[in-house]
Amino acid sequence: MKLQVRGAYHLSVREISELLKLESGGLSDSSAVRKQIEERLPDVISAYCERGYFAARVDSLALTRLRRGWRVTLALDEGPLFRLARLVVFGNRHLSAEQVREKLGLAPGDKLQLKTLRKGIENLLRRYRRDGYYLASVAFKKLDFYPQEGKADVVLAVHEGTPVRLSRFVLLGLRGTRPRTVLRDLGLRPGEVVREGWLSSVPGRLRRLGIVELREPPELRFLPDSTAVVVLKLREGRTSHFDGALGYNPPTGLQNGYFTGLIDLQFGNLFGTGRALTAFWQKRGPLTQEMRLSYREPWIAGLPVHGEFAFSQLVQDTLFVRRGWHAGGVAYPFESGEVRFAFGQEQVLVDSLGRSRFGLAGSRGSVLRLGVGIQALDNPINPAQGYSYRADFQLLHKRFDASPDSLLPGRADLRRAGVDFELAVPLWGRQVAYLALHGREVNMGRRTVPLDELLRIGGTNGLRGYRDEQFWGDRALLATLEYRFLLDRDSRLALFVDAGYIGRRREDGVETTLKAGFGFGLQTRTDLGLIRFDYGLGQGDSFRQGKLHLRLINAF
Repeated sequence: MKLQVRGAYHLSVREISELLKLESGGLSDSSAVRKQIEERLPDVISAYCERGYFAARVDSLALTRLRRGWRVTLALDEGPLFRLARLVVFGNRHLSAEQVREKLGLAPGDKLQLKTLRKGIENLLRRYRRDGYYLASVAFKKLDFYPQEGKADVVLAVHEGTPVRLSRFVLLGLRGTRPRTVLRDLGLRPGEVVREGWLSSVPGRLRRLGIVELREPPELRFLPDSTAVVVLKLREGRTSHFDGALGYNPPTGLQNGYFTGLIDLQFGNLFGTGRALTAFWQKRGPLTQEMRLSYREPWIAGLPVHGEFAFSQLVQDTLFVRRGWHAGGVAYPFESGEVRFAFGQEQVLVDSLGRSRFGLAGSRGSVLRLGVGIQALDNPINPAQGYSYRADFQLLHKRFDASPDSLLPGRADLRRAGVDFELAVPLWGRQVAYLALHGREVNMGRRTVPLDELLRIGGTNGLRGYRDEQFWGDRALLATLEYRFLLDRDSRLALFVDAGYIGRRREDGVETTLKAGFGFGLQTRTDLGLIRFDYGLGQGDSFRQGKLHLRLINAF
């Protein structure tokens, strides 16, 4: 069929043809064709009403027989574009008339289009849901048109109802986790108003808890007494982890080749209560070992603050031993953010070699720690998009042991600071660009930072392509850029470039080191767990001089 339209200025011939659903062929009987078109003409008038032409009409419809099909000729009168003369709203009590008009987005003189009016009503209902009025509704009470003036009055009736309050939770899918462990992190108790903002925060609250995740969006089941049951269909995650790593550093000069290793055990949901226990051991070099133990107690004194206690010890070559403890907590002021705080004690025991050769002195001191963080990666193990940020600051007041070989003062304040930033940007398909920045600094004012406080850079989690702890300094800036091809949720192939700046203040100035490494890596899920393999080359290294790192992460 062919279509001719006269008098159409605000709908195109193509749009009208699509509304009439005209076919290329056509029926042979003119009455059947006319009946088919007349049944669809209201759709054309509705399209004009959507745009504010409420007086639009069809003046005539003519059919002309062609050799193949029909020619349809329409004569339209679009009428004027109506504007709002007066907006009357009644039935609203929770929101003022001014607030209602603001959400509707209409003022006298504005174009009166149905699509705009419907959008305004949805904005108004969203505002009501934000305050817990899930059963609120808005109805057209009256539309009075004045065609000669091209204006209309709109009368809307608002039925607010009452705020919907929580009756109870229904948790489905829990096995080893106690319901109370989940309920206290949801932040809503029976009798409180169920607001839309809270409902949208539930996935983030559960993700932060780290024990369960949602299988489906939260479901509201309304009861006759204006209360609601919140149904959460959950899936328990694997909260206990085993993380192991093995590395080999080839011989260089007089240094024999040696293995490095790591064992990290985490029990994240003891007895289904959300309590956590971690044990960490790492062999960084031939004579260097580190150990950490920590325990977390959730909801101290019924408050949304998780208490933490930790003990650590570092044996550095044959020079010194540092051990310490700290107690503190972590709070979550908003969905993806955290605030950490702690206080504790540190002690450094120095060997005779450290005293005589490096002028080290034993020390004791108190430490205050503060930190903030944001976790917005979609998958911390293998992110496809998102970012994370963390900043930590430590202040130590140290008292040094008296030693004839040491130039350190009796007392001094030492500051440690660290910043970490990660960014994952999806490219196309399964390809992702990953960027990480890490900054560290240790500062004692104008004094030179002692050897036992220096940063140790290099290796698996620092500067790949170099030996673990190959570079020492009091400040460091590290950058990682990776091209990743995601194989599945947890697996990937990667090409990486690591670059680092390490600075160290000495009496005769600042010694700086600039290094870069590159290589490739593979991370994959196996029956044993998540295996990560990295092979890195430093500047000037041949392929045989590359550094190999193997890591195993298992959740159970």
